Formats: sequence, C-alpha cells, structure tokens
Amino acid sequence: MNTSDYPHVTDAIKSAGLIDTTFMTDFDRDRGTVVHECCRLIIEGDLDRSSVDPAAAGRVAQFERFMVEVQPVIISAEKPVVSSLNRYQGRLDLLASINGVRAVIDIKGPTRAPWHGLQTAGYARADGIEAALRFSLHLSDERYVLVRHADRDDWPTFLACLSLHNFKLRHRLIEPAVRMEASA
Repeated sequence: MNTSDYPHVTDAIKSAGLIDTTFMTDFDRDRGTVVHECCRLIIEGDLDRSSVDPAAAGRVAQFERFMVEVQPVIISAEKPVVSSLNRYQGRLDLLASINGVRAVIDIKGPTRAPWHGLQTAGYARADGIEAALRFSLHLSDERYVLVRHADRDDWPTFLACLSLHNFKLRHRLIEPAVRMEASA
C-alpha cells in the first residue's frame, strides 16, 4: 500500500487552523527534535548523557523521572503509523502499557493546547495501535506532567480536520506537505 500521499496527523490539524505556530522558533523545534531523540535512546538504553545538548538536558532528565515514577512498559517509540481506512499517517512518539492498559503518549514541551487530544486520537485509531488511553507528556526543565485526553469528541473532531484538509487539497487551497524523511 502506497501511503506517501496520505496527510500526516498534525498537517490535517494544522490546516484546519487549530495549531498556532506563531511563537514557535527554530530553537524550539530543534530542541524538540533533540529531546525526542534522547527519549528514544533512553528507551533503547543507548543514551550517552555526556552528549545531551544542555538546552535539552532538563527535559531529558524529566523524561527519565517519568520513566522511573510511572514505569510504563514501552511497546514502541517513534513508530510510523498509518490508517488505511481513513487514509492518514503519522509518527507516534510512544506506544506503552501503563498499569496493564495500552496507551498512546505524545511527548510535548510544557505548553498545553486543545489540539493535543485530536492528535492522540488520530494516533490511537491508526492500524494496529488499539490504545485505550491517550496522553500528552509535557516536559519542562523543572517537571513533567502527564495529561490524559479522554474527550469523546476528539476522534470525530480529528476526522473533521482530516476531511477539511482533504477538501483544501482537492480544491488547491493548500499545497501537499513535503516531508524530508531521515535516511536510515
């Protein structure tokens, strides 16, 4: 199945006008990338702590604290996902078991936003994920906050975003997103 033309979860939400990137800087994006990579390496047991960028060190330490205190059983990290039924794709930060229940966990900075529930709803309904719980894990230098998303309207609202995104594409109101995937 060729999924290259499937929109990404966040692209659908963004084109619906629900993601405000006004205050997001290149520094924020780069730090987020570093934090995600460090979290993956922690899970794999391969993080060299001396190599962690000082700008990300506090958030990485809070992820480690989360792992110790919550003790999630990680099923996968940074996993590409797809919904063949609804024709979208994305990259799921963490699929885990928390207290024996499958959960989608999306790693975020400290700022909460209403669209995070929509994003986790999209990931939770991707093929083979079957997660009963959805969370955003907000990391700052001082603490972590695990926020549960349980709004029943998140899934239909995500589908509305996806439908609007596809409408805009069909009518050439937006251009398809071009993504540069890292080579393996």
